[in-house]
Amino acid sequence: MDIKRLFIPRGGFRRVFSVIRMISLMIGAAIASVYFMTDGNVSASLLLASVAYIVFRLAQIRGYIK
Repeated sequence: MDIKRLFIPRGGFRRVFSVIRMISLMIGAAIASVYFMTDGNVSASLLLASVAYIVFRLAQIRGYIK
């Protein structure tokens, strides 16, 4: 059995990188929202923007994979 076949999906490296990018985006948005939590209104707008961006990227990646 090929070891590469285990770790890399059928889509190849591009799919792996897109998943990694999505996860890092989510982590970054979470850190940013926690960091700006003390700023009141700024945190709400930033949280909304980051959530909207994550949803947009997720839909883009899902559409790209399928």
